This record gives sequence, structure tokens and C-alpha cells, in this order.
Amino acid sequence: MIAWSNVPLLLRQLYGGGPHDETTVASYAFASGITASITTSMLFDSPSRLEIYGTDDYAICEGTLNRFGTGNITFGKREPLVMAPLSPFAGEIQDFVSAIAEDRRPEVNGEDALVNVRELVALIP
Repeated sequence: MIAWSNVPLLLRQLYGGGPHDETTVASYAFASGITASITTSMLFDSPSRLEIYGTDDYAICEGTLNRFGTGNITFGKREPLVMAPLSPFAGEIQDFVSAIAEDRRPEVNGEDALVNVRELVALIP
């Protein structure tokens, strides 16, 4: 479960006047003290990019935020990681099937999933 607080959202509808947000900026302050800012926009064509910075290293993820499981991750102090095409859902589905066959709880259970969905929905103004 993700524990966050102070999540201000900036939603903009600059063009088109449609029912959907064209640009969204969200800033997160996690319970651990880590902060994150996310910007997404339909207003310009840009690469899918995620930058993560820590005190000892950083990671730049190019093209990794997609449903195909592809892309590259470049680190400051380590060799780059190239993602082999793989469905990000395949492991989750396989674990669920194995949990039924082995009579155990799945790694991600329904209760945890519901809590996460509720927390994400609560962010919507």
C-alpha cells in the first residue's frame, strides 16, 4: 500500500474544451519523506520518460511506462538496463493462477488492490 499525503493537483483544459484534462501536474509527499512530481499532457508530443534521483544514484526510464513492457533504463553509476518485450500483466496473472492451484493467497490480493484503487480515486478532485 502506498502511503502519501499532500497531493495537490493542477488540472488544465487549455484547448478543445473537451471533458478530459489536457495537462495534469501532481506532487506527492510520501510518508517516508520521499517526494515525487508527475506531469502528463496531451498538448505536446513527447517521449515517455521517468526520472528518479536518489542520494547515491539516479535512473532515467525511457519508454518504460507502457503496456508492452519495453524501453530502456539508464543509471548514473551502472550499466543500462534494456527491457525485453513482456506483458506487465503476465506475471500477475500467472501468480494468480498459481495461487489457486497451490491454495495460497496471491502476491497481490483483492483487498490490497481495492485499497490502492480507493487511494487513487481519492486524488481526483
